[in-house]
Amino acid sequence: MSSVVRTGLALLSLFVLDAVAPLVVFGGARSAHAAPAAITASSFLEAKQAKLKSIFAAPTKTAADVAAQDAKADAELDALIDTTQMAKDTLGAEYDKRTDGERKAFTDLFKQLVQKEYRKSLRGIRGYDVAYLGEKAATKTSDVVVHTEATDPLDKRAIVIEADYVLRKTTAGFMIVDFAYSGAKTFVYSQNKNVTAELKKPAGWDGLLATMKAKAAKP
Repeated sequence: MSSVVRTGLALLSLFVLDAVAPLVVFGGARSAHAAPAAITASSFLEAKQAKLKSIFAAPTKTAADVAAQDAKADAELDALIDTTQMAKDTLGAEYDKRTDGERKAFTDLFKQLVQKEYRKSLRGIRGYDVAYLGEKAATKTSDVVVHTEATDPLDKRAIVIEADYVLRKTTAGFMIVDFAYSGAKTFVYSQNKNVTAELKKPAGWDGLLATMKAKAAKP
């Protein structure tokens, strides 16, 4: 199994193992003469990923360059990933048991971790080619699932990396509310299981937040 495949699957253990980068896919170039198409979940995702690709294409020579690049990427990720909804879904039944302050603390850390790992992934797989292979309605919701396959153009023998992104319609287009890699359980489902396990430990809620803070602080 390639290192990139392991990267995507290992993300599902974000709170119980060292966090690793999720696979974020990039779109290819479009013809300048193509007629504008209707905005679909697939076309929205592809356009957003192309914008992120352009941000990380710029060289970085200093820590200040990296920080500036991260800030630009985070501005795009704020509009692409609904980390607030994902954090709520990850907490599940625990959400209603927590105060507003506790929910905010969890959500803020959750956002930091997700964006941090997306940035790491964006830097690591910017050379991959990605095919957007259609979309379908999500089970039991009105969300849309976009299926992608990423390949390494320099290694034709490399494993094809499949990803499913769950997007929810918004007034501004769509936002990612979940994702899964190569047939694995979805991110939110897996994180809910991990959070539940963490809360059963003696340190409970405080221990969970401490673990998240430690991971967010790692370079």
